[in-house]
Amino acid sequence: MARNSIRARIQRRIIPLVLLSWVAASGFVYFGTRAELSDALDSQADVMAAALARLQGSNLAPEALGQHFERYQDDYLIRIWNSQGTLVFDSLEALTGASGEVSAGAENSQSIWQERTYVTGAGEQIQIARLGRETNELILQIAASSLLPLALAFLGSVVLVLQLLRGGLSPLDQLSGELAGRSASDLQPLAEDGRADELQPITQALNGLFGRIRGFITRERRFVDDAAHEMRTPLTVIKAQCQAIDTTRLDPETRERISSIVEGVDRMSSLSASLLDQARAEQAPPPLTRQRLLPLVRGAVADLLPEAEACNVELELNALADPWAECAAEDLSLIVRNIAENAIKFSAPGSRVLVTVKPGSIQVEDSGPGIPPAFREEVFKRFVQLKEAPQNGSRPGTGLGLSIVRALAQRNSMRPAISSSPELGGVLFDLRFTPAGG
Repeated sequence: MARNSIRARIQRRIIPLVLLSWVAASGFVYFGTRAELSDALDSQADVMAAALARLQGSNLAPEALGQHFERYQDDYLIRIWNSQGTLVFDSLEALTGASGEVSAGAENSQSIWQERTYVTGAGEQIQIARLGRETNELILQIAASSLLPLALAFLGSVVLVLQLLRGGLSPLDQLSGELAGRSASDLQPLAEDGRADELQPITQALNGLFGRIRGFITRERRFVDDAAHEMRTPLTVIKAQCQAIDTTRLDPETRERISSIVEGVDRMSSLSASLLDQARAEQAPPPLTRQRLLPLVRGAVADLLPEAEACNVELELNALADPWAECAAEDLSLIVRNIAENAIKFSAPGSRVLVTVKPGSIQVEDSGPGIPPAFREEVFKRFVQLKEAPQNGSRPGTGLGLSIVRALAQRNSMRPAISSSPELGGVLFDLRFTPAGG
């Protein structure tokens, strides 16, 4: 049997344990039964010796009697009749000073006597009797001395077997813990070295499954990436052609149609750019380096100033700290840009959007309608938008901005959270990170 086997590990522990338990229980039974029978037989011999000494007109010295003599002396009876039928000796009367009728199988005031009568060649009769309860008590004591150790051995074996099973199955618990502790995006193969023999097929099957899932996801992301790239060129051409048309020579209905085409092209361009960002966000992360976050946040805010001005929204930066963190510079810029752009989009004209840099977080607040608590996790999913929330600006959202934020934040060990802004009354996006020190 293989040495690195769960079955062998459990058997090596349980078989000696069960054997040791039953040896110990058998020892207790043997020595307990032997002691009980020895006491009964010694006491019976003491009663016989005391009765014979009394028959000879003498008494035994107290120290010659065993310690259990008083316990058994009333349980045994010896009577002798001569050939004329006269009772010449009664151990019950001689030893205890009491007398009573004894009849085979008859019940007196105490219990049932079990007796045997012997007749000598001279016609003398000898009757020896013992209380029936003594036999029952002896049987019960022997049974108790036998069953109690066996019961204790059984219970102890069960407890120890359960503990050993837990220890023997620890490789399976370890594998379960590794799988439970993985994130949904962690599809790296499991280590096969050192696994128990029974777990090798499971580990290999899981690694094969992870490999197939990685291949499927890679193909899907490549398709989305390629599709987003391929869509850019024709959309750009369509928009350029539409903008090249001299709309002053067109009738109002045709100008409206051209305007709708341009808006549709802008919507498709925004969607293709978001799909491309989403595909890149879900790819393997780039190398993380120590970055000063304030310049990156300032650059992202500066990029959005024209859009904020077009929407008549005041975009502010409040630098309370200049922290450092381990991250990818492009990822952080895109995270801040998507969050701030989302805040501008849902803020009414004339309102404010505040970006605050703190030692351990970057916060973006707005004065928009806010997000209900029940939907604060839903908005991080793909293509999820609050339909009833009014949008500022002509460019509609794609529902991918916050999904990209979460994907980028996770691969940079950052944690985005949503709450209500105590200052502006709208949404507060809080991007938490671990400072790396400057």
